[in-house]
Amino acid sequence: MATGTLLCVPGGLVLVVDDDTVSRHVLIQALANAELPHVAVASGTEALEQLEKVLPAIVLLDLVMPPPDGYQVLRILRARPQTRDVPVVVLTALEADEEIARAFEAGADDFVRKPFKPVELVARVRGQLRLRGVVEALAKKEQDARLVLELTQALASNLDFRGILFPSSSASPRLRRWIA
Repeated sequence: MATGTLLCVPGGLVLVVDDDTVSRHVLIQALANAELPHVAVASGTEALEQLEKVLPAIVLLDLVMPPPDGYQVLRILRARPQTRDVPVVVLTALEADEEIARAFEAGADDFVRKPFKPVELVARVRGQLRLRGVVEALAKKEQDARLVLELTQALASNLDFRGILFPSSSASPRLRRWIA
């Protein structure tokens, strides 16, 4: 992996990976019509090179390509910490249920059969982007909650509880009754 920082596109970039020129063109048109920023490549090798430079919000990945095929690219995406959580929608004309199962086992988040309807594809992309947004917001809230807990623990460890646990005679009668 390159040592430089990956470029992140505000709102999210869709990485299209398909070796079929016609399919790639239809995908690009559907994304352009939906005003979704995208970049398209024609092979698994090009996809891996692109992923060295840009962190996409989602990947549309054809499964059947010359090596590395979509399954291999998907396994690499899931193995890398930087791309482990990037949603991947696999695209294929394969009919066998075993292939669908294999794609999900390799880490696919969604599956679209070719030929696809552009409206359905865009809806699935937007759905995955919304889901990613919710997951990121939840992770941020969890991180904030951990920080609050750490700060609370640090503050509590520095407080002097002696006055609370062993009140002086000047403590209010109400407080003395509560402690007793």
